[in-house]
Amino acid sequence: MDDWIVLSNNKYQLRRFIKKINETLAGLKLVKAKDKTYVGKLTNGFDFLGFHFKQKSITVSNKTVVKFLNKLTAKVHSWMNRFYESGLYGLKKMKGESKLAEIISLYAKNWLRWYSLKNNFQIITKHS
Repeated sequence: MDDWIVLSNNKYQLRRFIKKINETLAGLKLVKAKDKTYVGKLTNGFDFLGFHFKQKSITVSNKTVVKFLNKLTAKVHSWMNRFYESGLYGLKKMKGESKLAEIISLYAKNWLRWYSLKNNFQIITKHS
């Protein structure tokens, strides 16, 4: 496991934790990714494993939504290129567009199911 969170109500205790973590990582010859490391107040919020955590809320992070939209757009373009390169038109074109709508719907539905906070919290509770 290489993803973790350390929370503390006391900034001095947190500093000791961070020092110990840095010493442990250095002893293992590991380095923290600076762009993935956040030290700050929970009220400011932070992203972790695709979610944005704030003091009283958890939502899907903006980065996650952007990645989803980019992947979906790439999938649509790829499928459309294959569709038009195959020379389909008329009735076959209508069936192709219907198939495309089905693929997009399934991809979006699966993504939404995965990022359903309710489902993820059930998974977390079952394994803790």
